[in-house]
Amino acid sequence: MKKVLVELYDADMSENLISLSLREYDRVMFLCFSENGPSTRIRSLLQSVIRRRLGIETDFWEVRERSVDAAYSTLKALIKGEAHYCIDLTGGDELFIAAVGMLIKEHGSAGGAAGQNAPRTTFSVHSCRIPARREELHFGRFPDAPGKPPALAFSDVISLNGGKMLEEGGAEPDTTPEMLRREIIQLWHALRDLPTEWNRFCSLPYVEGTLPDEKGRISRRFSKSDDAAVSERVMQRLSKRGFISSYRIDGSELRYVLSEKAHTRNLYLMAGTVLEMYTALAATDTGLFRECHTEVLLDYDGVVSGKPADPVNELDVTLMYGILPVLISCKNTTVTKEFLYEIRTMADHFGGRYAVAMMVSSRETPEPVRERAKEMGVELVDNVQDLTLSEFRAAIRGVFASIAGGKETISK
Repeated sequence: MKKVLVELYDADMSENLISLSLREYDRVMFLCFSENGPSTRIRSLLQSVIRRRLGIETDFWEVRERSVDAAYSTLKALIKGEAHYCIDLTGGDELFIAAVGMLIKEHGSAGGAAGQNAPRTTFSVHSCRIPARREELHFGRFPDAPGKPPALAFSDVISLNGGKMLEEGGAEPDTTPEMLRREIIQLWHALRDLPTEWNRFCSLPYVEGTLPDEKGRISRRFSKSDDAAVSERVMQRLSKRGFISSYRIDGSELRYVLSEKAHTRNLYLMAGTVLEMYTALAATDTGLFRECHTEVLLDYDGVVSGKPADPVNELDVTLMYGILPVLISCKNTTVTKEFLYEIRTMADHFGGRYAVAMMVSSRETPEPVRERAKEMGVELVDNVQDLTLSEFRAAIRGVFASIAGGKETISK
């Protein structure tokens, strides 16, 4: 028997996608009132993403009159033919929920549809707990085992929320995962207690661009009185770990040569990249996430014009936790309230109501800012400079154990 999902359309995409991520269906029908249904663009995106990722077709049923009776009549009209209809009450308009109650009352405990032979046309009613990814059956029964539907990608969820994933960072093509992992860990340990000096060093201007000259040297110019002392300290750390083969401070300039051990050039260009990639490594190690990206560029409205004024946002690390996008801002400095507002705003815009906004900081967070993070729903992992990799992983797992209601090992 075919399984059809009847989904009450909601402005939040997590409400629309949760059932599709937990059980295989042969078709999905979105039910909505005309006044608050999806736009033509969102409707097209939903159909495209669901067809491409899940291989099923999508229908939209609009109810023009906003009333329980109209909603009930539409429900009766769409539940027909030889199929089992799984009605999901997660999200959606309360009038539809009332209409489903009328449907249950009319057909009793059997779950057969009006005017149809019960074995041929049946229905059930359920809802879902989104962060925990659990189904709760309220009426009837599911037709069979859920199966394992294909996963929706981070880029899919971002596009359905009106944005667009443009690009992400990464290692050089000839760098193996093992090489990258080793380089990230060793570089982090070399610099983790020097966040201020590393920030200063990475802000020093280049003499002739970021690429090495014909002798492999990179040159940077000093502009402040203590730039030489800061550079000396950083160079000593990098030399001791084998990332610098040689360096020389000559007047107002620093000249140095990266060793063959320094495979991932981006790690040495921006101060925050080391923390970003260390965060991505720790998150990946937890085994909780389906996707992990660093240095992600997102187009704000999903319409790429190519013009300089086209608004884009850069995210340090992004993850996929079930169907929930996780947007992480990494700071090599003390977290401020402004940082919290920034990541919360981006999470709400690109990921919706259930998106996880997260702040990772190498420094300890002041208590007033920590309290503000709780109030705003921003997850905080701080003082990373004093955490071992194992402790960092445990802190991330703790965040998502709380989000999932105490069960961190949910299916990815």
